[in-house]
Amino acid sequence: MACGTAKKATTANKPEFASETQRLEFESAFYQGNKEKIIGNNKDAARYFAMCLRISPNNPAASYELAMIALKTGDNKTAEFLAAIACKGDPENKW
Repeated sequence: MACGTAKKATTANKPEFASETQRLEFESAFYQGNKEKIIGNNKDAARYFAMCLRISPNNPAASYELAMIALKTGDNKTAEFLAAIACKGDPENKW
């Protein structure tokens, strides 16, 4: 970790879930989405990240991941829309 990048986590950046089950479903879908993204299955990855957004509609990480997939597939309008959600949800994240 580079100097100055470590910041205290705030509750504003933590997703809120209605239940522990919902949090676990989100995490499972997010990890599956990342797995599919890493092995190049963008369609399946997008399905998992969309599932994350159904659970946590303004989640910046899931929005960012879907934006990157949309950008790769040439869907620039969707990419821009999702990137804006990601930036709004976590404005301190430079990535």
